[in-house]
Amino acid sequence: MNTFTATVQGSLPGALWRVLAVAGAIAGALLVSSLSHVHGVPLFVPILLMGLAGLSAWRPDLGLVVLAATVPVATWVGRTWNPGVAWPEAVALAFVTGYCSRAIWRRVEAEDGLGQALFSFIVVVIASLAVRFLVLIWSIGGAAYWLQLVQLASVDYFLDSGSFRPIDAAMRLIEGMIILRAAFAVTQANPAFAPTVIRSFVCGAAAAAALNLWRVWQGALRLDEPVATFFRYLTTLRYNVHYADVNAAGSQFVLALIVAIGLAIATRGVGWMAATLLIATSLMLSGSRAAFIAGAVSLVVWAGWRLRARRTRRDVGSWAVAAGLLLAVIGAAAVGSYLLSRRNLTPSSTALSIRAEFVGTTLRMIRAHPAFGVGIGRYAEQSRTYSSPLLVEGYELTKENAHNNFLQVLGELGIAGFVTLMWVLVAALRASSHGVREGGEVAHQGMLAGVLAFILTWLAGHPLLIDEPAMMFWLVLGTAAGVGRGTALVGRGRSHTRLRRAVAVAALGVMLLVPLRARMEFASADLEHQGIGVSGWRRGDDGVLYRVAGAASTLFIPSDTGSVTIPLRSVQPGTELRVSLWLNGRRADAVRVPSETWYPLHLIVPSERDAPRFLRLELRIEDDTVLDPARLMIGRVERR
Repeated sequence: MNTFTATVQGSLPGALWRVLAVAGAIAGALLVSSLSHVHGVPLFVPILLMGLAGLSAWRPDLGLVVLAATVPVATWVGRTWNPGVAWPEAVALAFVTGYCSRAIWRRVEAEDGLGQALFSFIVVVIASLAVRFLVLIWSIGGAAYWLQLVQLASVDYFLDSGSFRPIDAAMRLIEGMIILRAAFAVTQANPAFAPTVIRSFVCGAAAAAALNLWRVWQGALRLDEPVATFFRYLTTLRYNVHYADVNAAGSQFVLALIVAIGLAIATRGVGWMAATLLIATSLMLSGSRAAFIAGAVSLVVWAGWRLRARRTRRDVGSWAVAAGLLLAVIGAAAVGSYLLSRRNLTPSSTALSIRAEFVGTTLRMIRAHPAFGVGIGRYAEQSRTYSSPLLVEGYELTKENAHNNFLQVLGELGIAGFVTLMWVLVAALRASSHGVREGGEVAHQGMLAGVLAFILTWLAGHPLLIDEPAMMFWLVLGTAAGVGRGTALVGRGRSHTRLRRAVAVAALGVMLLVPLRARMEFASADLEHQGIGVSGWRRGDDGVLYRVAGAASTLFIPSDTGSVTIPLRSVQPGTELRVSLWLNGRRADAVRVPSETWYPLHLIVPSERDAPRFLRLELRIEDDTVLDPARLMIGRVERR
């Protein structure tokens, strides 16, 4: 008992951070090096990323600068090598690898409230992923799943094929937490370095915005009167070149815009004013109503902060700043209302009713799985099961996320994940608000107002599901928290000891429950229409439901049926594909798949004693030399 008490009263989070650091450094290095095996990626690219990892291990402050500047444009830069690679995560993971490597030999302070919160949330995420691992191992066999993980780690991890969604979702959250911690630690130790990180972030966002405008201009050049066409596009299109989710782009650009406004006010620099204008134009191009409203609300709150600090000597211009912010709100509201009215948007009443239906979907998920949710990365997969008939029919729902990041976390990670994530936010915001309460610098208040705007957009979107906005949000939040110098996030003495003890016991309990949770989920698991390396469900013009796959994909076949039929079709018109079939690692057949019609693949399922509930069917396209992540259409598996 004395040993246990000494352990939980000691630096348990710090020690476990070091264990996580070892695992993160090894896993990150393996995954980053896997890019050397991806088609089209030159060798110097993974070498550069490993160089970023080395820089981040030596000087994490410089690593944060590179991260802030490159993540917003990483997709654009990497598109010439392989457009299917998740380049923003590759950059982020290189930084995380270096930072974790540094933490192996350098003490990581995690005794404050933010460290405790981050540790608790990471434990919940890892436990949820571990449950999913066990379910899949018991369903398709340990050897089969091990081969899939080896393939993932050596080649497929960064390929944007929709595979291994739980791993993808878990890694994005864990990477975000580590970036948050790194930004907090760096700027807390040296607050004077924070402006450098924020300037890099604004420069990266401005570059991303400029690329958006450049692509719109290129499109306008193809028509008569390109200048008039360009401005018409700006007021009618919803567009983002870096990723398809324009609402998430709105969240990212409203965060960057408000931070840029803070820099422009603080420095009165023409360059930062130009960056602000570029970012504002891309925010307008996103057409996100949630981002417009969140930005306006945050600017009003910011003006209130300035008015509150008007009596302090170092804020003699607070009245002018507050008046300028309020005028900006009025102007933005007028321009935004006009521009949004010109776009072909879903009516507000319809959008609100859809989101209200997703509230019901999430509540049904929580009713069925209150403590830990349906599992990390599984909201879209489980949404049809828990949605109302009205939502399924009216929204043509096959797989869909919650359109609300708060609900997304609540549905996937349950009360445990939601509470620990809110703890992370409260701890970081509490640290950030220290400077605001003391009448802090305009640039710092701009950071906090931008963070507030981003969080408000969670109510109508899910930007944390996209790499670029998610990584940049955690970086800005960590920087704002570090600048706020919120070192006393929790009390010391007995209350601090009780908190550490509670965190240690709770973390141990969550991990011990993993096998029980996996057994309960396995009893009701249905992998029959699951897949690896395939997109979400789509419906063709002929009414057939299908998913799109690349050069290699995996389906799960029920072992208790004599045979199955799977419709196959080539994506490229006039292209016949030769597809080899591998059942549980053994070559079963090879077929030729046309593009003009569906090929009905009839597959005999061998009856084996003590076979797992589902067999693994791999579809590999032979002689696949065309660089295109979408090659094969795969219909639903039908029992015969």
